[in-house]
Amino acid sequence: MLASLTAGVAALSLLYPRASSAVHALTVGFGYLSLLLIGLTLLIGPLRAWRGRRNPVNVPLRRDVGIWAGITALVHVASGSQIHFRGDLVRYFFALPPAEEPEALEPGAVALTLRTDLFGLANWVGLAATVLVLLLLMLSNDLSLRWLRGQRWKALQRLNYLFVVLVLVHTVAYQQVVAREPLFLVVTVALALVVAVTQVVGVYWTRRLMRRRQRPAAGV
Repeated sequence: MLASLTAGVAALSLLYPRASSAVHALTVGFGYLSLLLIGLTLLIGPLRAWRGRRNPVNVPLRRDVGIWAGITALVHVASGSQIHFRGDLVRYFFALPPAEEPEALEPGAVALTLRTDLFGLANWVGLAATVLVLLLLMLSNDLSLRWLRGQRWKALQRLNYLFVVLVLVHTVAYQQVVAREPLFLVVTVALALVVAVTQVVGVYWTRRLMRRRQRPAAGV
């Protein structure tokens, strides 16, 4: 199902009229697919709680969707790094000095300044998100679960919440940088609101379920 969804999104993204190339179109498609899958991982737990089911440390479906979200995110990063500056990654994070301002540099040296504009912010946040997703992917296996003994594994896995925030900031920032159509912003904000509300409701249902299970024990 995840493979079919990915193939469908890839095909649809190639129809994006503002894409300058197939790589550009796939970058957009995989970016939003990853965002959707990340949001889905945060919906699975609350939905289980709503159905009266406990959420163990590891839920296989949530982990599988998370792995696929991480893979599509890395594909987005790899393809996106080829869109600007002919793939010169340094210029995504550092700006060259203006040509009209001569620099007293040694021959062959280049003066770089840290990008602090919205484009630079989007890329730095994206870099932080990439580091986090690599860590989360390294944790998404039975060996890591056994080695870290459950609760420690879960504590690290909760970095997923920080990852989601970074991805949202990166997404909205790039939407402004490239003047993406308003619909993209509406969809992003709607997804964020759905996830946030579901998380709050999930906490309520989880606590309610725990109270129900503790009542018989308290009366013994």
